[in-house]
Amino acid sequence: MRSFPSRFTRAIIALFLGLCVSVQAYAQETDYSGPIIDMHVHAYAKPSMLFGMEFTHPLTGIQYRSVKDLEEHKKWTFDKLREHHIVKAMVNYSPEWYAEDPDRILLGLGSGSPDDLKTLIEGGELHVMAEMAQYYGGAQADDPAL
Repeated sequence: MRSFPSRFTRAIIALFLGLCVSVQAYAQETDYSGPIIDMHVHAYAKPSMLFGMEFTHPLTGIQYRSVKDLEEHKKWTFDKLREHHIVKAMVNYSPEWYAEDPDRILLGLGSGSPDDLKTLIEGGELHVMAEMAQYYGGAQADDPAL
């Protein structure tokens, strides 16, 4: 009777772990200090149920506190964009955030009528077709039904 795991299984696991360690060692040889483009930043227009939450990580004991309101959220986000050298950040449609830093903020939108989207793009008020929820249902961006 064979013991579990088999020699083959142990060899595969050892090979996999060796690859993981070597990839991680290579990835951490130097810190990346160049510019970053963040293509998914939440620019809340209404208070989120996540605002004001506090919790303790059950394994590390580290305590976390979320921002308390919209203004703190906006300030904290812009501070982090600068701190981490994020030179472009695509936000869900928020002209107020764009007005705050038009060189850094890209306006994205994932829904709307084709005519409205075309008007926004032509007017320079929309830079990116953002995450389209219709995609999760199987529709493609060029689907005539959209």
